[in-house]
Amino acid sequence: MKTYIAQEPKLLWTILFFMAMTYAYALDGPSEYLAYVGMAVSLAALTTRYHLTVSEDTLSMKVKVVGVTLRHKKIEAKEISKVHQIIAGTKVIFIMSGNKGEEMKLHRFKPDSFEQEIERFVTHHQLTIKQTVTKPRKEE
Repeated sequence: MKTYIAQEPKLLWTILFFMAMTYAYALDGPSEYLAYVGMAVSLAALTTRYHLTVSEDTLSMKVKVVGVTLRHKKIEAKEISKVHQIIAGTKVIFIMSGNKGEEMKLHRFKPDSFEQEIERFVTHHQLTIKQTVTKPRKEE
């Protein structure tokens, strides 16, 4: 059982926080509260972490904000109907679709060995991968 962690990109959420802080200072009245909401949303996004656990027969993902688990998705290998791999240069996205319509989108996980672990999981359970290449990988 291996666990991988991903987080939201920090740049855009940091920019939103400082813009909202500027507007909160400059605005008066009810619109000022929208700026405070923007600050709260950006702080929550900055603390969001995704924990992916790959076990023998299950993929499990927890979404944590400020260390509190908000959502827990679990999909078993026998429930997976479709696996789509999207390659965009150095970035790889896996979309796992279940029989009941649920989806699990996997990307940005560290360390980068998560890609090989997902491919091992898929081949071990004899699932087929539909692959889309939007930008070819560079040869090293």
